[in-house]
Amino acid sequence: MAILRTAPGGRPSVTLERILAHPPEKVWRAVTSPEELAHWFPAAVTLPDAPAPGGKITFTFTETGDVSEGEIVGYRPPEVFEFTWNSDLIRIEVSAEGTGSKLAFTHVFNRGEPDIALLGTGRHVAGWVACLDSLEATLEGRTPEPPADWHARMVHYAEEFGLEDGEVLDGGVLRFRRDLVLAACRGSLEAAASARSRSGGAGVAVTGGAGLRLAARRGTGWARAVGSDGGSAGRGAGGADPDRSGGTERSAAGLADGTA
Repeated sequence: MAILRTAPGGRPSVTLERILAHPPEKVWRAVTSPEELAHWFPAAVTLPDAPAPGGKITFTFTETGDVSEGEIVGYRPPEVFEFTWNSDLIRIEVSAEGTGSKLAFTHVFNRGEPDIALLGTGRHVAGWVACLDSLEATLEGRTPEPPADWHARMVHYAEEFGLEDGEVLDGGVLRFRRDLVLAACRGSLEAAASARSRSGGAGVAVTGGAGLRLAARRGTGWARAVGSDGGSAGRGAGGADPDRSGGTERSAAGLADGTA
């Protein structure tokens, strides 16, 4: 189950819950031991010998060598492990559930503007679901299967969270916003956005006939596209869903933007 909420400060927050057929002590080891985290977490994790609030955490993507840091916010064995990853907040809660355990995994998106961060929640949830699938397989002694069908996974959560819906603005403008992760278009969009940024602009805009405007700007690790129809909203507007299958594989195996 994926639950989208608004955290204090207006930040988007997503909680994933799992019922696991394993005692809390076993699950706690799996979510706090660097050796166990290596089986399912998207980055190699280095923790202090005696984890406690204020302790530093290092996250290393072994494939690229990229390193980022975080800080332990809460550590109450065997129930709560809460930490920052860059500016995002991750909270893992373990509780007894019958003869097994309940795992609640929460990601608070603190990077960038709240509306931009919200657009990326579907992509991140698809990655975290794959990670928790690997955790569950590891707890059961199975070899985790490589995740597949990224496009379908991401579209599913984007639709579930209402991220595919358009919005009507003043003046009869109908706007659609998308979190783009298509590998084929990422380079050109980011290059254009970067060039615009260097010249002092907020993004790149392409304007077509009938008042159609396409704007792209950097999002939380990827490009964000905003399409607007300047005509009457009553005329209707359409557009194909972007194919997000490209770089998203790095979201599960590496959660591409490095914030988890």
